Amino acid sequence: MKYKVSEMFESIQGEGSFSGTLVNFVRFSGCNMRCSFCDTEFNKFTLVSKERMYNQIKDYLSKIIVFTGGEPMLQLNQELVDYFVNKGYSVHIETNGSIDIFLRGIDHIVVSPKDPMKWLQKTGSDLKILIGPDDENMPLDEIVSDTTFKNYFLQPISGPRYDDALQNCIQLIMYNPTWKLSVQLHKIINVK
Repeated sequence: MKYKVSEMFESIQGEGSFSGTLVNFVRFSGCNMRCSFCDTEFNKFTLVSKERMYNQIKDYLSKIIVFTGGEPMLQLNQELVDYFVNKGYSVHIETNGSIDIFLRGIDHIVVSPKDPMKWLQKTGSDLKILIGPDDENMPLDEIVSDTTFKNYFLQPISGPRYDDALQNCIQLIMYNPTWKLSVQLHKIINVK
């Protein structure tokens, strides 16, 4: 089987509870949403086998592989997860949560719903809600009461009004201490 991959690279994880950690990214092409702020190229991809993925990252130092996208659950399957687990990797996924994750062997699940009131995957490691410049009234208590995550993050959306979005995150966290701030460290330190 081959997978539509936009890019593969080793870098510093910039978001969530693994922020600052060296990881391997496999960014799948394709998504079931079209968010204006997405950083993935949807029209360019290479068809890649699991063996080719492994051959590209096997000499990297990190033993963490992060499947991201686009929406990785449109392509990620048990065969691919098992392959990397058997090669000694810790498997992570970053998803929009619109598709239930039924796969075994995933060590870290990050859900970042694009509509924070409508998504299917209600459990995982990190829940990351993107906050825009006009999202000062996000119902965070309702979100927490309907989910089971180890960590809850608010992250400002990049764009021309980033400072307003960041201030909204800070104010929301001041009144909702269950939540933590995620600031896309990779953009601050200027790494891919």
